[in-house]
Amino acid sequence: MKSRKSIFSRFFSDTYFLSLLFLIAGFIIFKIPDLHLPYYWDESWVYGHGSRLMCASGPGILPGALPVDVSRGHPLLFYFLTSVWLKIFGNTIFASHLFSLFISVLLVLAVYKLCRTFFSARVAFFASTILLFQSIFLAQSCAVLPEVMLALWIILSILAFYSEKKTGYVIFATFMLFTKETGLVALLTLFLNELLFDWFVNRGEVEKFPRWSKPFRNFRKYLLIIVPVFIASVHFIIQKKMYGWFFFPEHMNYISFKWADFARKFRGAFLFTCIYYGRNVLFFGGIACSIFAVIRRMKNRIAVQSILQNKILSFFGLFLVIFFSFSSLNFYLDRYMMVGVVALIIPCAYFMDAALSKRILKWTAVAGLVSTFIYYDATERTNSDVNLGYENAVVAYKKCVDYCIDKKFRNKIIFTNYLMEYALGDTLSGYLDGKERFPNVTSHFDETTELCIFSNLETTPLSDSVKKNVPMSELEKFETEKAKLSVCRPVK
Repeated sequence: MKSRKSIFSRFFSDTYFLSLLFLIAGFIIFKIPDLHLPYYWDESWVYGHGSRLMCASGPGILPGALPVDVSRGHPLLFYFLTSVWLKIFGNTIFASHLFSLFISVLLVLAVYKLCRTFFSARVAFFASTILLFQSIFLAQSCAVLPEVMLALWIILSILAFYSEKKTGYVIFATFMLFTKETGLVALLTLFLNELLFDWFVNRGEVEKFPRWSKPFRNFRKYLLIIVPVFIASVHFIIQKKMYGWFFFPEHMNYISFKWADFARKFRGAFLFTCIYYGRNVLFFGGIACSIFAVIRRMKNRIAVQSILQNKILSFFGLFLVIFFSFSSLNFYLDRYMMVGVVALIIPCAYFMDAALSKRILKWTAVAGLVSTFIYYDATERTNSDVNLGYENAVVAYKKCVDYCIDKKFRNKIIFTNYLMEYALGDTLSGYLDGKERFPNVTSHFDETTELCIFSNLETTPLSDSVKKNVPMSELEKFETEKAKLSVCRPVK
């Protein structure tokens, strides 16, 4: 009975955590309208479609549980967990978005737990609150995409590793690799981080052995780090036996070692993660605070943070560099940077708390940051899935599909592009609401084409050429802020 009372008393005495729960409740209420929205971009033909397809055929974790053109050779944990959730709560658009929202809440709580464990409750609250107001997080928080889940496993892996929970680390790190191959970046960072500390950080100990030999004496630690790699390799070995390749060939074709490509994508990754959507204030403020914190500690002779805290901070700094480099060698999308944004927030929140001595300054800084992010959340809205502008784009597509249903265009030969092709041709993407698919939607234009649907979200040389050179009669148009669609009939 005493233990129960102590648990509840600790819970209710943590005002930072209670405040965070209040913010999370507001966040969930804010996102409820988005739970009914159809899928958008990679949700519509890969992750959302694949999860609902797996639910219908039966959840599976090994290659072959999904057609390879849907899974794209990725590990299947994200699909598996989503499909299990859908088996329980119903194979619907709403339920799939609800699962993603659940994972997003877990990520916020995991960030709080990590910072609470190694720093302080105040740093934990700062970091979690800043994450809640990020445009990319608000956009992806109920999207059926794996980036938030990947970030969750990374945070839990680091928490378990530095808490010396070996079993927990192996489980979470394995989950991370089974969610997306990008998780390997976190393990590489962890390995290098420990190696650098073993080589260069002097703990003031008198040792019989030279410092360079530390990694060899700590070989069990490094073996533990790479154990999840051996477990996850089972997926790729099976994939090799089934299809003849370890990684999806189309993805391998995107890899480029050209300096121009690398530099362009590295710059894009850095700018999106550290500069855009108000994060320039966070990034440069974090750098300034880190410098000021060091000077303040030296001047006032304040004890420096522990080796463990240094390891956590250096991990996230090193992770950003390696993650940007990895992303620059591969196919790049801004939405992949969800993980990088989390890695940026944690050290910035710590240094902001460490540098500012008075509470009023700390809270003023956090309030200023949150106000900045709210401003960008409200004003910087495009048709991308990294900000809240995607909501209006989805609404425009849904209105266009509803129009085509009402006008009984189902059997028409329709020329359009990728997203509308899936909106009209896939019953799992949420636009048809249980109605029959449009069987004659294509991205090829010829003399048999009866209707054309153009969108400013997706343009190709062919669609631009058709729109410019073929006489058209516009039947209807749909506009919501920056999304513009038009349904046209070729004039023959």
